[in-house]
Amino acid sequence: MKTNLVINLVLAILCTFTWACQEEAVTPKIEAQEKASASEVAQVQSEFDEVAQMGIVALEESGVSNKTANNFFDPCVNIVLDTTARTLVLDFGAGCTGSGGITRAGSIEIRYIGKYREPGALFSTTFYDYSVNGNTLSGSLEVSSMERDLYGNLAFSYEVKNGSLSFADGRSINYEAERTFTWIEGENSGDPLNNVYQVRGSSSGENSEGAGYTSEITTPLELKAACTAEGIIYPTSGRININFRAIPRPMTVDFGEGNCDREVELLINNQSVSLGLGR
Repeated sequence: MKTNLVINLVLAILCTFTWACQEEAVTPKIEAQEKASASEVAQVQSEFDEVAQMGIVALEESGVSNKTANNFFDPCVNIVLDTTARTLVLDFGAGCTGSGGITRAGSIEIRYIGKYREPGALFSTTFYDYSVNGNTLSGSLEVSSMERDLYGNLAFSYEVKNGSLSFADGRSINYEAERTFTWIEGENSGDPLNNVYQVRGSSSGENSEGAGYTSEITTPLELKAACTAEGIIYPTSGRININFRAIPRPMTVDFGEGNCDREVELLINNQSVSLGLGR
């Protein structure tokens, strides 16, 4: 009897250690590759979201809207409206350091049909040597489907095709996205700095190492124009899930609880690490 008890005790201890080793094996620490990949996705989506916000303000300030806005948050840009060609160009020239200490160069052209905020309006954005702090954006961004939600908030669709962000250090990431912006604050204030948007949707692409990924917003992102004006382009709250084909573990990027900062967390298997995002 005593022999059986000893054997059972030894087996129990061995099982405990075996389970612990197995558990440690399936929950390794967050790797540098995972952190870098999530950081790239967070930045590329935020760069394109910023362009969408800039376009909204420029369209309204230029009168391509049924409302008029003042106090454009980057006064160093030259806005050129051509009502015959139906184009609006945001021209930053050879380089201009504006609000938030951000240096932009090149231009952004918006071709429009209809007026912003009205049903049936369509806005297509193209980049011409456009860069932000030495990082270059390319591709097209299209805004459409203006409509009101059940709460009366203006919502619109925004799609990125053949998008890419080429970093100053030679890296690049490809980006495609289908997102919905809902204007939840500031629409009728006349001051773009009061604008707050809620964002839903998905994206896909390849990171700088050629690894394909897909992402889905699982908790709506919140974008505040006042933060963007300070040079902080990241959402103040919300979560996205990211899946890389070359990285077996799914990731969650958590943008926080409403603060205007760059404190973004990467979550994997109940572990977390700060992404420490720049720009």
